[in-house]
Amino acid sequence: DLGQVFPSFEVHSEVED
Repeated sequence: DLGQVFPSFEVHSEVED
């Protein structure tokens, strides 16, 4: 989950993950 590293991509991380 990129949201843990890049808070700016917190929403996008949901899609990535």
